[in-house]
Amino acid sequence: LRPHDDLHDPTRIRQKRRMPYNGGMNTPDAVATMAALPHLPDEHLNYLAVLVCGVLSFVLGGAWYSPLLFAKLWMRTAKLDPQRMKMKGGGMMYATAAVTALLVPLALAYLLMLARASTPVEALRIAWTAWLGFTVAATAADYAFLRRGVALFAINNGLHFCTFSLSAIVLTIWR
Repeated sequence: LRPHDDLHDPTRIRQKRRMPYNGGMNTPDAVATMAALPHLPDEHLNYLAVLVCGVLSFVLGGAWYSPLLFAKLWMRTAKLDPQRMKMKGGGMMYATAAVTALLVPLALAYLLMLARASTPVEALRIAWTAWLGFTVAATAADYAFLRRGVALFAINNGLHFCTFSLSAIVLTIWR
């Protein structure tokens, strides 16, 4: 027999039809690997809390970059022209902001569930670790190479710190 002759064997074809494809997870090694993974919590994500956190983050972002807080300093340090910001394409900017405002609390809710954080203090530790390791670390080099300055870095990452913190507290209290 040649190596691929068994592919045309009718018993093998029947056997393959009975065994649904699941990304190669039917192999003994894959089953053993899955069995060795830690058991995930039996909890489910509170998607309503995630949605509320997303809305709160979006509203906080609107306030953060408004004239009440950091609009003037942000526009100056980002070298943005206020007239250009009012031009066509604003809908896409706000749609992107709305979607990303939902992604942070969704990911954070999952991390909190995996870590089994049950108090706001535990949740804040996880949120701040994620903020520092994934947001600050990921953007610091970008700001340095783009020569965007410490003020812009602080404004933008300050908002992220607040949204991570707010989401952690809400997600932990509202299970």
